[in-house]
Amino acid sequence: MPEYLIERLSINNLDHLKYLYHSTYSKVVSIEFLKGKYNTKVYGAAWLGYIAFTDNRKAAAFYGVIPCRFKIDNEIFLSAQSADTMTHPDHQKKGLFIQLAKMTYELAKQEGVQFVFGFPNQNSYPGFVKLNWKFLPLPMQLFTMEGSKLPWAALILKIPILKNLYMLITERTLVPETDVDLSAENGIVRDQLFLQYKNQYTKTFIKKWDKVIAWMKNDGVLKIGLLSFSATESPQLIEKYLKHTAKRLGCRSIILMTGYNTPTYKILSATTAPREGLPIGFYNLKDRDIDFSKVTFEYCDIDIF
Repeated sequence: MPEYLIERLSINNLDHLKYLYHSTYSKVVSIEFLKGKYNTKVYGAAWLGYIAFTDNRKAAAFYGVIPCRFKIDNEIFLSAQSADTMTHPDHQKKGLFIQLAKMTYELAKQEGVQFVFGFPNQNSYPGFVKLNWKFLPLPMQLFTMEGSKLPWAALILKIPILKNLYMLITERTLVPETDVDLSAENGIVRDQLFLQYKNQYTKTFIKKWDKVIAWMKNDGVLKIGLLSFSATESPQLIEKYLKHTAKRLGCRSIILMTGYNTPTYKILSATTAPREGLPIGFYNLKDRDIDFSKVTFEYCDIDIF
């Protein structure tokens, strides 16, 4: 097995993380995006992750977590979301994922993180099972709705000059609400601090119609991170608001992911059949027993939103 140099993530090695994004996912990201995502000093801990390098300093793998505040039974914990897990194709099946994960968990524990949670995809899920993560019985639930029949947004977003203009139109269409707290009774504390953190690395909007609030982003598809509504709202009215917005913005479809035990699932499943989304898992870093069964998650809680 080759020797690797392990180095903690920092503002000085983000170019190597950018390289791994491209070599692993064929995805181009900016240094500013990575800085916004992993600079979580607002929560008292930042740069929680490790990069493995070859002897000629080529990035081989990365694992990182993102701190956030979490509420369970009216008690606030410092938790962290398992975020990027990347191994260069030339260095897979060499145990780097497990090694970096264990090092990251130890670092997170030293920084006061009580537990790690996450939503692994089908590629990384077996690794989390090896790490003895505990998973909830039911995964996230994925709802998809038809948007505009003329999906011009996706075409415009490929042209840099038109993209900037289009995003201005998006901002005017989705006039943002700023004074909101979208926290669940048990889950991530979605206060102003959380909203501000999210917007460090991704552009999102909070739109309000009467008694319905939607936290969303637009990348050619209208992605609904969270819905908040009164108990008297109907699923038909909520879908009407969302579809009208998607048509105005030229989005070909609407995607929403929510936990099985949320009000959003209950109201939308009355008219739309969901598919299974990402699994929901936890890894406890402390000896304290925490009941995760009552926790609820929304799409906005996941780092890909």
